[in-house]
Amino acid sequence: MGVIRTFLEHGIRGLGSSTSLYIAGMPGTGKTLTTLQVIQSFREQVDFVQINAMALINPNLVYTIIFEKLTGKRVKPTVAAENLDEIFKYGNLDRKRILVVLVDELDCLVTNK
Repeated sequence: MGVIRTFLEHGIRGLGSSTSLYIAGMPGTGKTLTTLQVIQSFREQVDFVQINAMALINPNLVYTIIFEKLTGKRVKPTVAAENLDEIFKYGNLDRKRILVVLVDELDCLVTNK
């Protein structure tokens, strides 16, 4: 819990970061629950989106979901991916709060393609 909290505190103090925290462990050990509890304590400071990659019918939909959270617009995954690339490279989005994205079951996004 402490590592997750420290990671988020550092990101908030730095007004965001482009880093990721990967949490791995055996199924059923409370990784998601612990992470959600820590994020809950920061809800006043951050915007939050949770994606369960196992529930996506197409792994590329992760781009659509993140883009929609940032902009309020729903677009196709390819368009979302291109726009997100621009947003994260150049910061050309007027955001007042830091966005925390939790992708549960991240390994489901890996495909042969």
